Amino acid sequence: MAKKKPVKKKPAAKKKAAKKKVGKKKAAKKKANVLTKEIAEKYAGGNLESFTTIEDEAAEILSKHNEGWLYLAGLTELSDAAAESLSKTKLELVLTGLTTISDAAAESLSRHKGGELSLGPEPNSGPGKGGRQGITELSDAAAERLSKHEGYININLGYLIVNPWTPHGASSSAARILEAAGHGEWPADEGFYYEDVR
Repeated sequence: MAKKKPVKKKPAAKKKAAKKKVGKKKAAKKKANVLTKEIAEKYAGGNLESFTTIEDEAAEILSKHNEGWLYLAGLTELSDAAAESLSKTKLELVLTGLTTISDAAAESLSRHKGGELSLGPEPNSGPGKGGRQGITELSDAAAERLSKHEGYININLGYLIVNPWTPHGASSSAARILEAAGHGEWPADEGFYYEDVR
C-alpha cells in the first residue's frame, strides 16, 4: 500500500501575502471604475460609460467641456456636489445608470441648460431585456424639482410606478408630476397595467 505524501501547509507569511495581493487587486479594480480628476483633465470627448462613480472635482472639470455630449451612462451613484457641477454643462447629459437621485441632486439637475437630460431608460431595455433602466425610485419632492427643467427629461414614467422589483408598487404621484411638466414617456406595453395606476 502506497504511503500518502504529507500535505505541505503554506507558511502563515505566504498566506498573508496572498491575501494582501488579492486585496490590492480588488482595490485597483475599484479604483479603475472611478472617474478621477486626472482622467477628466485628459478627456477629449467620447464615451465615459465604463465609470461607475465620479469624483466631485472630475464633475467640475467635465462641466466645462463644450463639445459633443456627456455620456456618463455607467454611473450608479452621484453625489450632490457632482450633480451641482454637472448641471452647469451646456451639453446633453446622459445618466441612465442611476436608479435614484437625492432631492438636492434633483434641484441641481433641474438647472441643467444643455437640452436633454437622460435619466433612462436605454433603447430596448426593460424587465428581462437587460440594458440600463434608469431611475426607478424618485421622491415627490425630487420630481417637483426636476419638473422645472427647461429642456426635456428622458425618463420612463412607468418605472416610477411599477418597477421590475415591485410589480404592483409605488405611488404614481412622482410620475404624474413629471408628466404634467411634459417630461418622460409611458411605454406602450411592458406587461404592466399603467392605466390602473395613472
